[in-house]
Parts: sequence; structure tokens; C-alpha cells
Amino acid sequence: MPMQTAAKNFNVPRNTLKRRVLNKNQHAKEINKVLGHYRPVFNEEQEQQLVQHLLEMEVRFFGITVHDLRSLAYKLAEQNNIPHNFNHEAKLAGKDWVRGFRHRHPEMVLRVPEATSAARAQAFNKVNVTKFFDILEDVQKKHLYPPHRVYNVDETGLMTVRTKSSKVFALKGRRQVGSLTSAERGVLSTFVVCMSAGGTFIPPMVIFPRQRMKVELQDGSPPGTVFACHPSGWMQTDIFTQWFEHFLHFAKPSEDDPVLLVLDGHATHTRNLDFIEKARKTHTTVVCIPPHCSHKLQPLDVAFIGPFNTFYIQAIEIFLRNNPGRQVTQYQVSRLLGESFLSAAIPTVAVKGFRRCGIVPINRDVFTDVDFVASTTTEIPNPSQLHPTADINQVLLDPHKEGPADADPKASATSGPVDPDPNASATSGHVDPDLNASSTSGPTLGSGDPTTLFVLVSSSPNTSTNGYPLKRNASSALSSMPSTSSAVSPTAIPSTSFAVSPREIIPIPKTNIIRRQNKRKKGSAAVLTSSPYKTELEAAKAEKEYKERLKNIKLEKKEEKKKLANKKKKPVKEKRKPKVANRALFLNESDSDESDVDCLYCQDLYSKSKQNEGWIRCSGCHKWAHEACAGCEEEDNEFICDLCK
Repeated sequence: MPMQTAAKNFNVPRNTLKRRVLNKNQHAKEINKVLGHYRPVFNEEQEQQLVQHLLEMEVRFFGITVHDLRSLAYKLAEQNNIPHNFNHEAKLAGKDWVRGFRHRHPEMVLRVPEATSAARAQAFNKVNVTKFFDILEDVQKKHLYPPHRVYNVDETGLMTVRTKSSKVFALKGRRQVGSLTSAERGVLSTFVVCMSAGGTFIPPMVIFPRQRMKVELQDGSPPGTVFACHPSGWMQTDIFTQWFEHFLHFAKPSEDDPVLLVLDGHATHTRNLDFIEKARKTHTTVVCIPPHCSHKLQPLDVAFIGPFNTFYIQAIEIFLRNNPGRQVTQYQVSRLLGESFLSAAIPTVAVKGFRRCGIVPINRDVFTDVDFVASTTTEIPNPSQLHPTADINQVLLDPHKEGPADADPKASATSGPVDPDPNASATSGHVDPDLNASSTSGPTLGSGDPTTLFVLVSSSPNTSTNGYPLKRNASSALSSMPSTSSAVSPTAIPSTSFAVSPREIIPIPKTNIIRRQNKRKKGSAAVLTSSPYKTELEAAKAEKEYKERLKNIKLEKKEEKKKLANKKKKPVKEKRKPKVANRALFLNESDSDESDVDCLYCQDLYSKSKQNEGWIRCSGCHKWAHEACAGCEEEDNEFICDLCK
């Protein structure tokens, strides 16, 4: 129809309709419709690449802040010659651009990250987790533990001064909002808690930092709580053995109804021979989780400790509010513990904690490939990853028998679910076994190699990685990231619309050196009650005692040599003090007309001086004084008194 008729029928201005039909719009061309005056600096494809890089840095524990995002956007626009209206002086994108970017991508939110050590990021890898689940499955096949017979024990600290406070209402714009605490620094007590996968809790144990126990410290504690004292307030080997006896009193394991106890690799657990022997005798199987993996594999850390700390902080705040002027000391810890423990010890918390860790029921797929990405920051794999058969292919022995259990000695503990399809995509979580597609100098990857269970990054510092593998069931934001490692063919990497990509401006941090900050050995994933582990622990204890015995023998020999050397030495004669000169000579040399002289300082006469008491004469005024009063030594030949000075 004519433009005039269409304009009347659809109530559209004729000039607007004409400009649209003749394609003379400045911004709207063909089917593209653009509204408003302001235009985005980056197109949808470019912004999607930017979102992918932000998410990739976050899962590797190198998250991008708002300031970093503004700087990255400015550098991307400058280096890719994209027109923009960013601030050239500060070299930053505007806050309004960040606001619009977050509005266009609502899946990107600002979060406060949780501090995670480099050791945890490196240790939580697919090899260590697979080894732990292999051990857990072997133990479960032998005894078939029901959920209510699987326990987890852990320690946490109880401070008299809370580390953080609850949110309170305050006037908007105030610079500082305070909250009352007992003191600047608090006293630390240790709290030992144990729960089962069936939802039951063992009465806790509290270790106070003191020498002797008082009855007043137990007031208000949860029923059945046991107490111990140590000057440091930390867990000790003998105290943990004492707790295990307390555990046996409530768990009551037997030959027909054994118990499985899961714990971390603290030295008081893994190097405690008395505890291991008692566990073997009482039908208790003890499994240790891999080192630095308790934040993911320990049910108490995952589900219980967080809510408990929140309730404990709230209990301290209520106490300070109801008792103004008083402070939280050791005598209030049991009462506050009783209130917070009974609020946090809920059966659903225990059940969900074991399920989230994949322990009960055993679920290897509870952790996706995204959870293991942080362990690929280093460009060199762990020794356990390169040679997993060194300590993994060991025959697990039954803790109740001396003979080996039925296990295939050739089966590798890291032989997890490997994709049998050699043409499988890298996004399925396994490395492509095509040897020609890899440019790394690392170990050869094959379908049967245990190293295919983890992402092997390039060992060359000049080789850039272009992402990481993701499972197909990952979230839409993460699954759209470029697929990954240097072992993947370059043709599989999606092209970017940037000439200079965000990865080139802010590259993923890599290192060729793994720094060991803590030299203390932590227990690895193993069955602590197995015969090989007990034999190894006894051998280590015997070796330690042997070294201490040699050290003591060397010290004794050294002391004997010193005694013999002292006996051979001649007795040293004491130096005799020089006697004072002749009395007549002394009186003749004095300037006094009297028959005697007095000390310049103490006024004592020379005639009343003690035997062998030295005197000295001032070179200026020629007056005499005791050597002790003048502060002179026997070797001094010249003396000037304070008056002459």
C-alpha cells in the first residue's frame, strides 16, 4: 500500500516510515533495530569473550575486580582500535559502562571470595580425589558399612573474641560502624566434634589452654562433653587417644557391627601409633583424606563448621548484650558452646555433609572438572601425578586380619572412569589420547594411562593454554568457554572477534616452581588401620628412637671429654692484688701536713684501710682515693678525679 495509507492505518509518522523503508536510518539498517543515542563499545560476541575470560580467571582463583575490569575494557578498546568514550587520563572505562555490562550479563555478580591457600588449590586435583574414592570403595566392599556407622571427626577453634560480627542496622553514609568485643585478642580453645552419615552426633570434647582443670569450666556444656587441658590449647597425640576412648564408649563397634572413621591428615591422627593399635583391636577402620583437601572432602568442614561458627558468634553477642561490662573468658566457653552446638547439630546437616562430599553414598561424580581447574595453574604436575603407581598400587589389608584382602594387585587406584572412545571431545573432562595433537613435553597420554584423569597443562613456559575442559552438564555460562588445554588441536579453539584477546592482556598466571611453605608432613589418603601402614609407622618410630639414642650417646661422650679435659688442666692461681706502698713512703708523698690522709670520695682514713686495699693518687690535685671508690683497675697508672675533670 502507499506510504501515506500505511502511515494512517498503523498510526506511524510518514517521514519515519519513509526513512525506514528507504533504509536511510543512521543506526537502524536492514533488520537491525537500534534504540537510544548511546551505543555499546563492544558487540555481543566480544562481550561474550570477555565474560568467558572473567569466569575462567574466577575458577582458577584469580578473580577480576571492578577496577581490573575497567582497565581491561580500556586496553581492549585501545589495542583493538575500537571507538570508545572511556577516560584517557585514568585509562579506565566508566562506572556507567560497568553498570551496563552487568545489566546485559546478569549471570555475572560481585562476590566476596573465600581465602584459599595455594597448597589447597594444587592438592585438590583429580588424581588425589580418585585415589581417595578408590580406597573408600575397597573398604566399603569389604564391610558394607551402613550410613549410621560411618563417622567423621575434626577439630576447630573456639575464641573468646569473635573474628567477625553479624550485620547491624546503621545510618547510611557512616564511615565506621563498631561492635563491642571482650578484648583485642582472645584465648583459643580446641573443640572436637564427630558426626555420622546417619545424622547422629558424638558428644564433643573441649581442650582448654591451661595446666589444671576446674569444675567451673564445665558449666553449661552439652550433655556428655569431655574435657582436657594443655598449655597450648591444641590437640595432642595423647589427648586424641583419650578422645578415641570417648568415641568408643558411644559408637560401641564390634566384630558384627564395625565402624568406619574418616579424618584428616593431622600428625596427631596419622602418627599416633597407640590410636591405630586401639582402632585395630576395636574393629574400627580409619581412612585418611588427602592432604589439603578437607575443604572439599571433609563433611564437617563442608556442612557443620560454618553454621556452628555463626551460632557461636551470635551466642557471644547475646552474652555481651545481656551482661554489660563483663567479658567472655574461658569460664563462659562451655555455656556458649552448649547453645551453639545444640543449634547446629541437626541430623539433616550431617546427612547433607556426607552427600556433598560424595562419601555416603559414594559418588565420584560429585565434583566436576570445573572444581579441578585451580590445580592446573602450575605448569608442572605433581610427582604423584607423574608416577601414581608408586604409592597407589598397594594391596589394602584387612585391619582385622593379618592376611591380604581380595584385591587385584595390578589394578591401579587411579584407573577411574576413562572415556574408551579415542575420538572423544576434550569437553568431556578427559584429555584427547591423540599423541599428534599435543605439543607438550610432558608424559605420553594414552587411553590406559592414569594421567588421563587430570588436565596436563603445557610444561613449556612459552606455550599458551586456551581454556580448560568442561563437562557437558555444566552451566551454560561455563560451558560456553573455549575448550582447552594445549593437548587439544588448535582448530578446536573457537575464533575470537578481538585482534588482541582479553587473555593476552590479562594472561592466566602460570608457574614452573611449586613452593613448599610448610615442611611438616601431612598424612596422605590411606587406610590407617591397615597392616602396611602400621608397619611403616612402627619402622618410622623405631628409626626416630634410634636417632635420638645416637644423639644422646654423642652428647654423653662430649660431656665426658669435657670432664677429662678439665681434670688434666692445672689449677689456675689467683692473682694477688698489689699491696699498698710503704706507709712512711705513702705519708711522705702526700701533700697533707697531718700524719694520715683520707679518701677523696668516702673520707675514710688510710690508717683504717683493710688489708690489700688499693689506693691511687689523682694526677691533677694530688689527692688520694680508694681504687674501688675511684672506679679504677689495678692496671691503671694514671687517674684524674671528677673535680679535676
